[in-house]
Amino acid sequence: GVHLAYLRGGAFFGEMALLTSSPRVASVRAQGPLTVFELSREALSELAAAKPGVATVLADYTRDRLIRNLLATSELFRPLDPPRREALVELFTSQVHQAGETVLHEGDDPEGGLYVVLSGEVRVSKHEDGDELALAELGPGQVFGEISLIKSRPATATITALSKTVVLCLPREAFNAHVGQFPEVLAHVFRLAQEREASNLQLKEREVLAVDDDVLI
Repeated sequence: GVHLAYLRGGAFFGEMALLTSSPRVASVRAQGPLTVFELSREALSELAAAKPGVATVLADYTRDRLIRNLLATSELFRPLDPPRREALVELFTSQVHQAGETVLHEGDDPEGGLYVVLSGEVRVSKHEDGDELALAELGPGQVFGEISLIKSRPATATITALSKTVVLCLPREAFNAHVGQFPEVLAHVFRLAQEREASNLQLKEREVLAVDDDVLI
């Protein structure tokens, strides 16, 4: 496992699962005798309703902690030293999508960009001969949009949020302007685009074979 942080007196934890309604993303272990105070979801909701500033502080803290975890665990950022990780993530903007909401539509030709799942989960799918073909499900730290970005073509798949999901987006313009400073990232994105295209082709071929077998039977 990856050690994300050491927490001392006054620090709090558990806010990410609480605010994002997602499973726990890390384990917390005591390094010695420890006293903790627990605030239930109901009590916290009442407190936030009475003092809106509490919710704002928690939301900001949660986003910062999610980003720190992402920088430590995502293959996109790990090849960089800490200062360059921070510089790269500053170029991203965040988006929040509710369960069932479409993040990207297959065939769309917007400015596009490179996307990283910060929290939640998305489904990757595409249409083939009127049928929807599920390609993958992606969780925190995983990337999408790289094929369209590298190949300069419309979105090759539809991305749908499976739960409340936060994604970071590096717009195409920012990617093109700054990628020279991060050759490791360019290499990773290029390799990922090649691997994804090959994997998608294999999935499509297996789907065609399955249909043919059904016809023969």
